[in-house]
Amino acid sequence: MCLSYKISHHFCNSVFATLVISSRPNFCMRNLLILFIISFSIVFAQNSNAQQIVIGTPNSANQQDIKLAQQYYKNGEYEKALTIYEKMYQDNPTNSYYYTNYLNTLVALKELDTAKQLIESQIAINPKNASYYVDLGNIYKQQDNDAEAKKQFDKVLENIGSDQNQARTVASTFTKIEEYDYAIAVYEKVRENTRREDMFLYEMANTYSKKGDFDNTVKSYLAYGKYFPKNVQVIKNYFQRNFKDEKQFDVLQKQLYKRIQSEPDEILYPELLVWLFTQKKDFENAIIQVKALDKRFNEDGRRVYDLGRSAITEEQYDAATEAFNYIIDKGPSRYYTTARSETLRSQRLKVTTQTDYTDSDIEQLDNDYQEFLEEFGRNVSSAETMLDYAHLKANYKYDLESGINICDDLIAMPALNSSLKARTKLAKGDYLLMKNEVWDAVLLYSQVDKAMKDDILGEEARFKNAQLSYYNGDFEWAQTQLAVLKASTTELIANDALDLSVFITDHLGLDTTNRTMEMYARGDLLFVQNRVDDAMLTLDSINVAYPGHALTDDILMQRAKINIKQRNYDKAVVFLNTLLLDFGEEILADDATFMLGELYDIYIKDPEKALDYYQSVILDYTGSLHTVEARKRYRRLRGDLLN
Repeated sequence: MCLSYKISHHFCNSVFATLVISSRPNFCMRNLLILFIISFSIVFAQNSNAQQIVIGTPNSANQQDIKLAQQYYKNGEYEKALTIYEKMYQDNPTNSYYYTNYLNTLVALKELDTAKQLIESQIAINPKNASYYVDLGNIYKQQDNDAEAKKQFDKVLENIGSDQNQARTVASTFTKIEEYDYAIAVYEKVRENTRREDMFLYEMANTYSKKGDFDNTVKSYLAYGKYFPKNVQVIKNYFQRNFKDEKQFDVLQKQLYKRIQSEPDEILYPELLVWLFTQKKDFENAIIQVKALDKRFNEDGRRVYDLGRSAITEEQYDAATEAFNYIIDKGPSRYYTTARSETLRSQRLKVTTQTDYTDSDIEQLDNDYQEFLEEFGRNVSSAETMLDYAHLKANYKYDLESGINICDDLIAMPALNSSLKARTKLAKGDYLLMKNEVWDAVLLYSQVDKAMKDDILGEEARFKNAQLSYYNGDFEWAQTQLAVLKASTTELIANDALDLSVFITDHLGLDTTNRTMEMYARGDLLFVQNRVDDAMLTLDSINVAYPGHALTDDILMQRAKINIKQRNYDKAVVFLNTLLLDFGEEILADDATFMLGELYDIYIKDPEKALDYYQSVILDYTGSLHTVEARKRYRRLRGDLLN
């Protein structure tokens, strides 16, 4: 049934209804006229809405054909796609979806004359649709008739008024045919006509980006951020995705400095400058900016404190200390105590992550912690610092008793939150294990497991108990616990559980008594207990008693770890290279390669060799768990600004 028949049919029905009503007594001619007009309006509106649906969207009955045509087009089978789109268009010439796809297929097939006729027929139907003239100009462009193309494009631009929706549609059409200057000109003209400086900034930024004009992209995004500060993350996301070299950082940095000078009261620009410096890992300049912000806006130090925390995360310990000292120098404030605590943490990490720290460095840290606790007391407010101090005592002063006593003080605090109490019990369990008080350690791990069952700390406690079963030679029970932990929601725990489970599976039952596995597990425990000489003797005894055993590559790896702990880095390199030479096709090859990269990167300070080993992990061990981290470190050493 055609559209005109539908209108006539509905109209006749409505008129008939009107006549019936008018036949009633006392029905005047004026009422008849009103009902007639209402009936006609309803019918016209219903059919206009129906037609509008057809114009904008494909008929649901044609969905299968549309999917088929789309697949043909995607596969480059344009002739087949054309057959479908042409029929759809002929059936519904006012449907913009059918028109657009029909036109695109004609252009793909270089049937430009037919495409031109198609566009002209659309112009005849709707001469006010500016996008059709853009399409026509594009056909002339495809025919190398640049003069006529320009004529059509200019005509479109001349007729742009103040309609925002029209501007978006026309600019989008220009963008699709890569006429970026015209698209930008459309936006600019509407901005001028409406006197709205805040309009189309986001769209212009995207268009400049597609054009490759980075300067104007930055300019537009910064203006967009000024008018729409709540969307600043959009700007950051763009820069994070698209920054590739130092020159681009310089463009943004210069524009930010310029805007800071011209608009000193606009906080967005210095905030973005701080963000830029942190992306470059330039925390020194970032701290200069946040301190200036803190002073200018008379803030409470929160911004500086947060940046200091970020600097610790990025292992920029000197910058972190500078940030915290700024807060401390301001005197008592909301962040004073935590800044003092974080300064200690930053100093501890700086010392203990270095390869050449001395006993006097550790002694100085010990004194600093004592001074802090004397000033602020041993209470809930200083609990985090106390836990850090216990770690220093147990792992670097090798004073296990003091570490355990500090943990006991923390556990006894009634107001200590459950998470910190659980972490303290895990730490105390570790120190008891180092004292070889294994069952007391098991008890503490089990308490945390029960109290934090659905928390990451509970999973960590379960893994520690599984490790203890392994150390004790109870391999089957260890496997039972590890089987659950392999499905952990925490990637680190899941990976550690998988590694230990695979190790046990691969080596269990290699001899009738499992004696070698028990000896190796004993060596592992001695290593954890810092009894490195005893650990080395135990590992050596395996090779003496069982030469050529399947654990030989694992023993080489453990020897390397022991030498790293003893800071004998050159010896560690020898053991790892021996492992790669003799067992290059075995399961530990990727671990050894990554560890060599880490040794040269962090400890030996030979970035060229570190690059080679990280690259080897990336290229030669694509399935390795170290691949992602190796790629990040490779990019850092190569000088990439963003990972």
